[in-house]
Amino acid sequence: MNALRASTLPLWPCRKSAIDRKCRSAKMHVAAGQSAAKGEESIVSDVKRASAAGIAALSILFAPNIDALAADKAALQQKGHVFAEASADVLRAAPAGDLRNVISAAVDVAVSVNPDRAIFAVDAGLEALETASAGDLLNLVKAAEHATSAAITNGQLIPSDEEIDKVVDAAAVVAGGVNPNSLSKFAKAATEAATTADGKKIGNLTLQGGKLGLAVGPGKITTATAAALDLFTAL
Repeated sequence: MNALRASTLPLWPCRKSAIDRKCRSAKMHVAAGQSAAKGEESIVSDVKRASAAGIAALSILFAPNIDALAADKAALQQKGHVFAEASADVLRAAPAGDLRNVISAAVDVAVSVNPDRAIFAVDAGLEALETASAGDLLNLVKAAEHATSAAITNGQLIPSDEEIDKVVDAAAVVAGGVNPNSLSKFAKAATEAATTADGKKIGNLTLQGGKLGLAVGPGKITTATAAALDLFTAL
């Protein structure tokens, strides 16, 4: 009897009145909801932590330069050509269905980012672009439009390597003219926004990317990935 009273003692405050008796039911409802959500939350948090850890590792790796991040125009042009051409090879070889799934998964990841963080990153990016030359930006737009028009004229979805290189050159000129402090601010904001993306959606993007890699061929994916990392280190 004493054991029974001891086990129910914490609930006695809820029995003082008709209103107070409701608190016991409310507490049990909340506890049940938390228990049901625990399994899903643990899965999501595991994936999110893994993603955040990867981004954090990159941030630590490049931490010595992020406070005065500057784009080396010549390096971006050289490494940008390699990355853009390797990426174009992947896109040209990609089955339409697999590519569509990757794009859809990437969009899902993007829209799952914390809205406030995303807006802050976009604003930082726009502020960085405002420090670039208006003439250089116009040349970039013209190069992109010309590459797109040329691809359509030739009945292609992806522009030729020659046209892609022209766009890369124009983009490198723009990046080289951006204020280093503004570029650093954007890099930090983008990294912080990326860490808020939904873990399950990141997992799906990884899965769809893996399927695309198998369809395209490991060689092309490996080349494009290596080129991307090489380009990143050029910043």
